[in-house]
Amino acid sequence: MIFLCERRVKKSKCKIKVYDLDQKKLYTRSAPLRFISNLEGISQYSTDKSLYLCGSNKPSLHSSQTTGSYLFRYDLDNNFKQPAFLVNSAYVHYNPMMVLVNNDILVVIGGKNQIFCEKYSISLNNWRKIPILPEERYMGSLLVNQKDSNLYLFGGTTDGKYNSSILFLNFRSIGGWDRILLKGHDYLLKRKGSISFCFGGEKDNIFICGGETDTNVGNDYIVEYEPVNRKIRKQFIKNDLCKAKFKNHTVIDFDGRFFSFCDAEENIYIIEKKSFEITTISTRDISINNFNDM
Repeated sequence: MIFLCERRVKKSKCKIKVYDLDQKKLYTRSAPLRFISNLEGISQYSTDKSLYLCGSNKPSLHSSQTTGSYLFRYDLDNNFKQPAFLVNSAYVHYNPMMVLVNNDILVVIGGKNQIFCEKYSISLNNWRKIPILPEERYMGSLLVNQKDSNLYLFGGTTDGKYNSSILFLNFRSIGGWDRILLKGHDYLLKRKGSISFCFGGEKDNIFICGGETDTNVGNDYIVEYEPVNRKIRKQFIKNDLCKAKFKNHTVIDFDGRFFSFCDAEENIYIIEKKSFEITTISTRDISINNFNDM
C-alpha cells in the first residue's frame, strides 16, 4: 500500500489517502489537524506501514531560529485514526526535504529560509544536528543511496532563484556538503518540485524528473545522473510523470518498483526498475472506499 496526506490549505483540512496496490482500491479518511494553521509548511515521508509528517506553520525568520517543527506519524495498524505526536525538532523547517536512511533515521533538510539540517532516530526518539547547507535549497529533490548512505540534493531555489548545482553529503562522514557543478548542463537541474530515484545496480545511476523549470514550464524529459563519473544526460520520455509538479508527494521504493503519489496531480505514478516503464493511475477514476472496509 502507498499513503499520502492530501492537504487542503483552507481551514487546515486534509485527508489521508491509501491506495491498495493488490486490490487497486483507494481509501480516504479525514485527518483534522487543528494545531496546524498552515499545511503548506508540512512535508511527508512514507514507509511500508507509516506516514511521517514534519514542518512548521511559518517559515523561519532566520536560519538559527530554534522554535522547532512538528513531527507526527500516522500508522496503518490503527487505520490512521489518530496521529502519534513525536519529539519536536530543534529548528524551524517549513516544507523541508525528507528521506529515511536504513529504515531508522529520518533526515530533515532545510526548508524555506533555512540552512540547518537534522536527523531523527525512530528507534531512540531523539533529534541530532547534521552539517548545515551552504545555502537555502527550497523545494529541491533529496535522495539517499542506501548502500553507502550518500545524500544527493538536486535543484531547488536559493533566495527565489533556481539553483543548478548538486549538493552531496556522505551521511556517515564528519565532513560537510560538497557542491557538484556540471558546466554546460546546468539547465537540466534548474527545477523545483521534482522527484529523484535510484534504481541500484552496478552504477547506481540517479534519475530526476518532473517539477517546474526557471521558465515556469514543465519538462518533457527525464534527467539521468551518473555519480561515479559525475556525468548527466537527458532522456526524452513522453509521459505525465515528466510534467508533474511534486509540491506535496510521497515516493516509495517497493517490490522492484518506485511509487509516487502526488496530490497536486491526483495521480499515482509507478516506475518499473528493470524496464523503466511508467504507468499513470488517476485517482479521479477510482471509486473511493471507506477505511472501515480495509
